[in-house]
This record gives sequence, C-alpha cells and structure tokens, in this order.
Amino acid sequence: MNLWMRLGALLSDRRLHLVIAYLLVAAAYLPGAWTNPRHEGDEATWISGSRYLEHYLAGRFEPQRWEQDQWRTNQSPVTFFAIGLGRRVGGYRWDELNRPWNYRLSVEQNDASGRRPSDDLVAWARLPMALLAVLAICLAHRVVRACAGDVAGYVWLLLCVASDYLRLHLVRAMCEAPLVASCVLGLALFSSTLARAWRQPACGRRGALVAVFGFGLTTGLAVSSKLNGLALFGAGVVLIGLLAAAMWSHLQARAGFVVAALALLLAGTAIPMVGLNPYLWPAPLERVVSLFDTRLATMSRQVAGYPAMTIVTLGQRLTIVPLRILQTYAAISHGRDVPSVVFTNLLFLVIGMARLVRQAVGPLRGRPSNPAAVAILLVGSAASLPPLFTPLDWNRYYVLPVFFTTMAIAIALAWLGQRLVEDSPDASAN
Repeated sequence: MNLWMRLGALLSDRRLHLVIAYLLVAAAYLPGAWTNPRHEGDEATWISGSRYLEHYLAGRFEPQRWEQDQWRTNQSPVTFFAIGLGRRVGGYRWDELNRPWNYRLSVEQNDASGRRPSDDLVAWARLPMALLAVLAICLAHRVVRACAGDVAGYVWLLLCVASDYLRLHLVRAMCEAPLVASCVLGLALFSSTLARAWRQPACGRRGALVAVFGFGLTTGLAVSSKLNGLALFGAGVVLIGLLAAAMWSHLQARAGFVVAALALLLAGTAIPMVGLNPYLWPAPLERVVSLFDTRLATMSRQVAGYPAMTIVTLGQRLTIVPLRILQTYAAISHGRDVPSVVFTNLLFLVIGMARLVRQAVGPLRGRPSNPAAVAILLVGSAASLPPLFTPLDWNRYYVLPVFFTTMAIAIALAWLGQRLVEDSPDASAN
C-alpha cells in the first residue's frame, strides 16, 4: 500500500509533469537537426561562414578579413559562432567546410564545386539551433505560466510541439533560432525584473539597474542574431519607464534613474553587438550605419530578383501577412486551403490579447498588474513589429510574429477550456 501511495504521489508531482513536458519538446525539435529538409543555399552559406569562429578565437582580426561580403552581408555573428560550435563538436574543422553557395548555379552545380555541405555537417550545424529552440520554448513556458496559469503553459508547449512551421525554421542552421532565443531571454528578464520591482519597490533599486544592463546585453545578442532584433531596445526603454514609476516617488529621483538606466541599456546593447563583430571595431557608429545600409541594399536586390514574392501595396500587406501568421504558418492550421482557419485563429488571438490586456491593466480594475502579461504584450509587440513590414513574402520572416501570437492563442484556449469546465453541469453540481 505504501508503494502505491508513493507511486501516486510521484505521478501527481508537478515537477515530474514539467520534466516530461520539456522532454516532449526536446523529442519534437532535436531530431529535426537530422530529418528536416534543407534550405538549399542559405544553410550552406551560414555553415561556410562559421569559419569566422576560428578566426575570432585565434585573434585573427585583420580588417580585410572581416570586411568581406560574406561577413558583412549576413550580419549575424551569433549565428556564425553557434553553427561553428556545433560542427566543432561534431568534429568538423574550419578547413573542412564547404565553399560559399553560388546562387547563380543549380544545386547539382554547387554540389559538384564543393559548395553543398554533407548531410552530417548540416546536422551538427543545426544542433545548436535545435537546442536554442528547446530552451526558448521552455523558458517562454515559464512566462506564459506566470501570466495565465499551468493549463495555458501546457497548451503553449503542446502548440509548439504541434507546429510544423516552428519545428522547421527554429532548427535550420540559420539565424531564426538565435533571434527567437534572444527575444525570449529578454521576455523572461523583463517579466522577472518588473515582478521584483512591483513586489518590493524600495528593496531592489540597485538590482533594477543591473537588470536593465542585462536587458541591454540581451538586446545586443538579438541584434547580433538579426538586425531587426534592435526593436527590443524600445521594450527596454519602456521597462525603464515602468521601473522608474514603480520604485521612485520623487520626480528628481525618477529622472536620475532614467538617465543612468538608459546609459546602461545602451552600453549593454553595444557590448555584444560591437564585441562580437570585429568589422565594427575601427569605427563603430559609422559601421553600424553601414550594416543597415548593406541590409537595405540586399533587400532591394532580393525584391528585384524575386518579384513574385514581393509585398508592394498596402492591400497586399493587409491580406498576405495576416494569412501567413494566422493560417499558413499558424500552430492551428490546415495549410493554405482552409480559409476558415484564419478566422478561428483571429478569434483566439483577440481573446488571448484581451486576456493579456486585462491582466496588464489590473490597477484600472482595482487589482495588481501581472508583470508576465505586461512583458508578453510589450516584448512580443516590439519583436514582432519589424517582420510585419517585410517587403518579401518569405516563410522564415514570420517566425517572431507566429511565435508570439501562438502565446496569445495558447492563453485563449486555456481560458476557454477552463470556462467550459466551470460551466459544465458536473462542475455546477459540485
């Protein structure tokens, strides 16, 4: 009898449930490093560029090395270095890598000229991305749970496991996984910092400055994954304002905190952004501008080269972008051929956003605000905004909006499910 009691206690342990749920996420994402279809061209380019990891570690910082097009055009030190770590674990040296992909040649011609990496090399290059994806999803689960409870947290994990789109794009040897992981780290830091500030306003003032600096580091990692990660800086500015309002009552003290915190946010952003990119070292400000100019020029060439994939008019944007986020690539999706799916997901998104807003504006209802809800609204909006203005209808560009709208949909599904249970006859009888 004692054994059965112990077994029952073990099976009802929330920590065991959580471990099993996280293992299911890992089981859904990690095998994709070996089984996902390739993105011919782009993955090969990223893998080839991972040779810069050895240059960085060996201190080979000659300007001409880092001014080459492969480094400047891709603008993602974090991705190059993460891929480099993965293939080094797999036993691949920098001099065993493929040459950069030539987009003017066919797949067969690139393969014949040594520009197509082997399947094994691709798998090891993807492994860090798969790990980052699992860590990001599990960390995001903690924020969703803090916002809307255990059920919403598990629905979030279930939707991530079920999402063919996320399982594909967060595992490829490209920049999406590092970008999402950086944004989720910022999300968690935003939520925990705000929670401490609202719980004990007078006790964590020095810690608030440290947290703002940490958020800056996270923003720098996001920018070093993809330039639109700079949008997190806006969320950091809002975080500073919320902390100042919560922790200081005098205007002068608030102003002093804001000035110090903005300086730390800027410094934190600059450290990884500049430190990981030797191209910026000779003239940081000038070359940061050059990075954005290079990206705009690259996108102009892409628009000219792929006219069928462009989003030109406002009408196209208002039609294509919602369809991609809420139908084609949504976790709850039957592909492009079931138009009712977009309306179903839109309904869930509206309900989820309403729940988040309701939690965030608690003081207007005489209740405390939920810092996790505030974090999801602000960080999710900041991270998702730039992709909404993409000039190209390329599937991987929607990763961040899909990721964060899935959070809102999970919160809506959990709330609706709980309402149905509460309103059921059995629940009423009890």
